[in-house]
Amino acid sequence: MKKISFCDPPFDSGYAARLERYLYNDEPAYYVYVNDYIVGNVPKGFIPYLEKNAGRPYIVEYFKVHGGGKKKYYGAEMRIKYTDIEGEE
Repeated sequence: MKKISFCDPPFDSGYAARLERYLYNDEPAYYVYVNDYIVGNVPKGFIPYLEKNAGRPYIVEYFKVHGGGKKKYYGAEMRIKYTDIEGEE
């Protein structure tokens, strides 16, 4: 996350965020990828929504790294937008 925040290699030429579903303890979970790197997981509270909308095309509308500094952890905020015309967002 620090490298993303400071645009250090390999994120100096930009980046793209995406989600990827996987199973954790036989339950659905989602990785957050930036380029080819896993940078975190979607919080458990959002999983039912993602599962309900699985298979719908989406774009990452917003991805922002926050935190850092003296002894502070980095985190990120991400917003996706479904691009199909069916269903509610």
